[in-house]
Amino acid sequence: MTQVLAPLGVVSLILYLFNSFTSLSITVFQHRFSTHKSCELSFLPKFIFRVWLWFTTGIKTREWVATHTKHHQFSDKDGDPHSAVFPVKRKFWGILKFVVWDGVWMYVKFNENEDEVAFYSKKFDSDKVEEFFSKNSVLGLTLWFLLLLSFSLLIGSYIFENAIWVSILCSVVLWVGTVTWSPLAAAGYVNGVCHKYGYRLFKTPEFSTNTGLTYYCTKKFYLYPLIPFTLLVDVLIMGIALAGEPWHNNHHSNPRSAKLGFAKWWEFDLGWVTLRILEKLHLAQINWKHVRK
Repeated sequence: MTQVLAPLGVVSLILYLFNSFTSLSITVFQHRFSTHKSCELSFLPKFIFRVWLWFTTGIKTREWVATHTKHHQFSDKDGDPHSAVFPVKRKFWGILKFVVWDGVWMYVKFNENEDEVAFYSKKFDSDKVEEFFSKNSVLGLTLWFLLLLSFSLLIGSYIFENAIWVSILCSVVLWVGTVTWSPLAAAGYVNGVCHKYGYRLFKTPEFSTNTGLTYYCTKKFYLYPLIPFTLLVDVLIMGIALAGEPWHNNHHSNPRSAKLGFAKWWEFDLGWVTLRILEKLHLAQINWKHVRK
């Protein structure tokens, strides 16, 4: 049993780090840069984010930009390509279904309409590198699995002295865990839970919320002794693993802001921290800083 549990413990940590970087790549490259133009990125960070998303998601940036652009234009109204609360406000099980299935299905359905994708992605600047990744998404996912399998076999053999089947199991867990992260976290959680549960600091026309456990534990359930734990969860999950995207009501109140976690002190935003570091290194330029209303 220990022979299996030890590698899987390491895999869990690696999976957390990998998925956090996937969220970071989505929020910085696809969301803040490609869609809202709230920042500029030099070739190096753009290339790193692109390659990582090619390996772990297979997402076509043009389709992501088109879907999100239309979402902002018709948020939680007729025409929204992935509303979790329109036309009927879903209850818990409905939101769970959206996270697991409906969010991805609605995303895919919208992107089958090439005319709409072209219309809502007019401001997206593509290039030959982006076109290559878009046309060869399956290749990226395949190469990612082969890389994971190779490293798992190598590390499993020389460090853990595991049987080959344990290394193969670890590589499969890592591949499935990374490939399913974007649909569940971005298309599902952010567009589902963050339009239903949480706190609203800004009166926006849609139902966007800032989703953090701190709010529920300290305000709704009066569990004040749990504040340190809930703050830690908010930082590790909302701020790092989801790279600040759950501060969704903030974002809808000021879509061009390069900073999403700007309303409360606990709203840690890894995407903003990364942009500030890249700016100091002259690898990024922030076009639109947050406006605290």
